[in-house]
Amino acid sequence: MLRIPQIRPYQAAFWLLIVLSIGVKLVAAQLLVWEADYVPLIARGTAWLDGGSFPVVGTLSSVAAYNLPFLVWLQLPALFLTRHVPTVLIATQLAFNLLATVATYRLGRELIDERAGMVAAALFTYSQVGISSAYTAWAQLLLPGFCVFFVYCLYRWKTDGSAGFVALTWLVATAAFMTHFSAVLFYGLLAALWLILRLPWNARGLLAGALLSAAMLTPYMAFQVEQDFADLRAFFTRSPRIDAQTLAQYAHLKPEAQSSPAGAPPPVADASPSDDAPAPEPSLNEGRLQRSIRYALSLPGHALAALRLPFQAALLTLGAQLPPLAPLELALRLALEACFWVGCGFAIARCWRAWRGNQTIPALLRRSVDGRALLLMLVMLGLLAGLLLARATPDENASYYMSLYCLQFLVCAYSLRCLAGERRYILHVCLVLVLLWASFNSLDRLLRVAGHDAAQHSAQNMSLYRSIEAATNFIAADWEGGETLTISYDLLPELAHQWWIVPWHSIDPLYRMGMAYDFLLESAHGLRNRNEDPLGVAAGADYVLTSQPGATRYDTAAYHLQRFGAVVVLKRNS
Repeated sequence: MLRIPQIRPYQAAFWLLIVLSIGVKLVAAQLLVWEADYVPLIARGTAWLDGGSFPVVGTLSSVAAYNLPFLVWLQLPALFLTRHVPTVLIATQLAFNLLATVATYRLGRELIDERAGMVAAALFTYSQVGISSAYTAWAQLLLPGFCVFFVYCLYRWKTDGSAGFVALTWLVATAAFMTHFSAVLFYGLLAALWLILRLPWNARGLLAGALLSAAMLTPYMAFQVEQDFADLRAFFTRSPRIDAQTLAQYAHLKPEAQSSPAGAPPPVADASPSDDAPAPEPSLNEGRLQRSIRYALSLPGHALAALRLPFQAALLTLGAQLPPLAPLELALRLALEACFWVGCGFAIARCWRAWRGNQTIPALLRRSVDGRALLLMLVMLGLLAGLLLARATPDENASYYMSLYCLQFLVCAYSLRCLAGERRYILHVCLVLVLLWASFNSLDRLLRVAGHDAAQHSAQNMSLYRSIEAATNFIAADWEGGETLTISYDLLPELAHQWWIVPWHSIDPLYRMGMAYDFLLESAHGLRNRNEDPLGVAAGADYVLTSQPGATRYDTAAYHLQRFGAVVVLKRNS
């Protein structure tokens, strides 16, 4: 007889939520931005596919050091199929996002139960980070996915001991590290869990993982040898690769410099110390000691703030357009945060009782649901401790803590399981909370897109892909003077937060004002901009790209003006 496969309700609910989330994410992707952080991801891969050298570096970091190239490599499969930038970015990030959601479901199902897997996956995929990571190629947004891949492979290594999962654990850690430098903590975490969990030795898997990881790192390390490890030194010392003279040359471009009076002399009181009462020279050792003590005392507060991050993002658009829902949305976030802390309490208390009953720690972490929930907490605390020891505090580097989000949602799912048990009415309440979370976050994004005015001047609108593409398409269709032209980018006065692009040009010539436009013009239309000034401004240009406030600096009688969203194109009259 033909056997009809049994459809499990929570599995069906999971796949239904996945399908619905894809629609929400594709709508949210209408606000895709195209700026300096994303251009190299496509430009380096495109150059290789067009016969250039293989990409061995990624984007430039905040210290002007080259990031590792895995995020560039991640875009290559889609680039093989199409050169359309939005298709590449959205297809790649959405595929990674869906894999992370499935991994969260599978991990929750194996550590806790199927219902918990569905709940955790829904909490992640409908969170603000889960929606944004489906179309935004920002390294930190990939950290939740890499973390859940890492923990899933690690758990399967422990339970199966197969060479495949041993190698995959190392490969995932390496890929995460090559995407964002903070994921170097995965290696330390792996060493600690190896000792705690007594992971089975599998020489073939370890050798395969080590060799493949070394192969992935070799191109970047070879480049570093040529550069005398300048990028790695900058990462570890947190000091810019750019010399102080170059930074000082462009310091006037910073937002704070533009908001202060130009050339204002320093206050008299700050010009020189008083001769009558010279200040004693502070001791460097004493200063370091005081800073260390102050930082150590602040660690509990930083840890608490970091663990609260997934539940702190208010849905501002939803609250503004549907005010009656704002209190309910706040109550929902508080309820989920309470679930997280209750879940931590449940896991600690129950594991403590089991340990007092002479159950060993490795057996406890492997055999019981409570122990496996405690394992999630240990992974969270390991990453948290590593980030705090590196002085990456949540108030300055909140995005680094995104790696914890999936694990925290799994703890929430474990908490709901403990609270509900087999009591149907509590179970229904828990499921309603999850559906409200998905509904509110989806509605907030849909309202944000529906009510977005792309023509209003803002930094986001100046970086909208659709506006930039429309402007470049207009120039390409209008230009009749051959394959080269001169375009001036008068953007910095209104986009002063992008000042760093100018000095970064001294490290990588790809970085200059207007690089997003120049790449589209050359890759899609075969037009090359003769203007290579890092400031972007050129005299006697054929076209000027600026903002709406920037257009007021020009004699509009001498130009033909075209607007594309918030972007203004000025064409000099013949």
